[in-house]
Amino acid sequence: MKIVVKYFYTICQQEQRKETIRQMIAEYFDENIEFDKEIFKDQEEFLQFIFPFRPKSLNKLGESKNLKYCNILISQLIETQQIMDTMLIEEKKELSQSDILKIYKEIDSTSDGFIDVIKLRKYLQQQCNYQTSNDDLIYIFRRMDKDEDGFISMAEFIEEFTFEKQQISQMSTMAQTRQQSQVSSQTQFVPPYSEDCREFALFINRLQKLAVIDEEELLKLKRQFIKLKKQSFLNLFEDIAHSIYLDHRDLLNLLQYFKINASSDLERICRLFNEDNPNQICFQDFLNFFTF
Repeated sequence: MKIVVKYFYTICQQEQRKETIRQMIAEYFDENIEFDKEIFKDQEEFLQFIFPFRPKSLNKLGESKNLKYCNILISQLIETQQIMDTMLIEEKKELSQSDILKIYKEIDSTSDGFIDVIKLRKYLQQQCNYQTSNDDLIYIFRRMDKDEDGFISMAEFIEEFTFEKQQISQMSTMAQTRQQSQVSSQTQFVPPYSEDCREFALFINRLQKLAVIDEEELLKLKRQFIKLKKQSFLNLFEDIAHSIYLDHRDLLNLLQYFKINASSDLERICRLFNEDNPNQICFQDFLNFFTF
């Protein structure tokens, strides 16, 4: 299935970027760097995230310590991981349980009850015409081989493609609850907006005041906002969106919360993020908008 190839391709793209950042971190890493306790449960988990395939001893790390720059790189690594997770969620939700089992059986062509590197490479190359490098195979295989025994069992394969479906279901339920609350109480849902949300609301307000949005002015406004933004794009998106998608209702709620008059044509603003489907702006649309 093409969606599986796209899924694996997404893993490879993001893992290559993460590996580049990790190599830079290794040059400046200081053992005294404090980790974010809201993300990592302990120092060991923190180090495992930064150096997943490096020996536990950190003696071979670069001698040029730079605490400030290292922290910036670690933030970039975390944001890349968040972007990757969000993209994979979007792709995974298109697969049903029967699809997952069917794909597993296709990869396990000899029906041995496991997938090894050779079977995975053969499937990607012959069935999907997807040429993989050795690094790509390592990225994909290590992600699914949870117990590191050199084989991907059916349970591990199913876990890889269904693990985050619960999160999607929970987010959808939250969206439904929000809509029911709005209807029943006739009051507006107001999430706990961050300071960056306020800056984003001001950014949207500047856009809606422009009669014609030209590329040069838009680029200028984007740069101003990015310079002021403190949290990651993923966290900002989650703060604003009512579900896995963002639409004109979210912008309306945001503007009204900060007492900013909303124009009657918020859809015009939404089309800047997703021209074809302005009421289904996913995180990737949101991120692409600010990429220049």
